[in-house]
Amino acid sequence: MKYLLFIVFSLILSSCKKNNCTDAIVTLKHASACRDTSLIINGTIYRTDNLPVQNAVEGSHICIQYNLYGDPKMCACCGGTKVSITSVH
Repeated sequence: MKYLLFIVFSLILSSCKKNNCTDAIVTLKHASACRDTSLIINGTIYRTDNLPVQNAVEGSHICIQYNLYGDPKMCACCGGTKVSITSVH
């Protein structure tokens, strides 16, 4: 059984790497008091405005291609570095 789980997990990771995408974890809570959709990528939380609704499930792992950009807004809940998702695999 452990061997089967290992194979399934390896296939999932290899399919993500074939598409040149990055594993991200969806979180619907941000570190601040702001309630928005964020992604955890390599241990860092980034807000996003364009996550498809069907992927907005707390704790789910998705494989994405993305770009980071600086949002110059000065409010506590909207400025900073954000993720623009170009594709979800």
